[in-house]
Amino acid sequence: MGISLLWPLSLLPLIYCFFEKLEDIVTNETKHNLSEWLYSLNRKSKSYNKWPLLFIKIFDDLFGKKHFTLNCFMRSSIASFFAVLILFIVWVTLKPNQGASFLNNGQILYSFGTFFSINFVIDYISLLETRHIIYLMTKAKNKYPIMILLLVDFLLTSIIGITAWIIFELLVFNVSFSAIYKKFITLVLQFNTEIEGHPSFGIFFYSSYLTSIWVWFFCISTLIFKFISKHKYYNIYNFDKIIDVKNKPLRTVGIFSCLIVSIIYLFIITLYCIFWFWISKVTPLLKR
Repeated sequence: MGISLLWPLSLLPLIYCFFEKLEDIVTNETKHNLSEWLYSLNRKSKSYNKWPLLFIKIFDDLFGKKHFTLNCFMRSSIASFFAVLILFIVWVTLKPNQGASFLNNGQILYSFGTFFSINFVIDYISLLETRHIIYLMTKAKNKYPIMILLLVDFLLTSIIGITAWIIFELLVFNVSFSAIYKKFITLVLQFNTEIEGHPSFGIFFYSSYLTSIWVWFFCISTLIFKFISKHKYYNIYNFDKIIDVKNKPLRTVGIFSCLIVSIIYLFIITLYCIFWFWISKVTPLLKR
């Protein structure tokens, strides 16, 4: 149980390293524009709504400006591979018995190779959808259309993943829609495996949310930075130089993304502890 509670903390160095690596990928112009924008957040209240204009440049630097190219597909596939790897670690941590059975069955390359061939295409389509949503965000004049588009991105990504799941089940297993629904709850939402020694379908389903999660991290982390940078202690302790906003703007976003995960983790752990404390107190009373 202790390991299951602590696994989210293992994501922190991965998130940090991802944004640190972006520093080497994006152009100097993009980094300069991002740095200038971050500095402007504590002076201009309306400048925050311009974040999609900066994000689309980072997105294009990473995946390329043209989507239907071999370069974009290869970079999307690499991103998909690392997303699946992270989710695999999460699955093994949450379901150690199922993970051990899979690792011992001797068919790791076969299983992952089969699903990767499908997953690369699905994630590539999901990347295209997110690219168009970000482009629409750049046209927004205030925060409300952006908030709506973030929700639309989540819904469309979910639809893409669920549609792919339904098609896969119908073509491979030829099962009814009611059976597909039950399997989706068990295998995807509950992160279980259908056949002993095989990976959970949830690993490949949730990888489609990679680019969407990246957008949400960027949006929320820069918003937190905006509020923190306005605090008097931020300037007193000269945090700009400590985190090196000028030269490492993407690493700065990564630091605040890690802060988001930590806050969410502490909130969930607190609720978890309160719940089990309440259960431990109430259960003996009910048995009387």
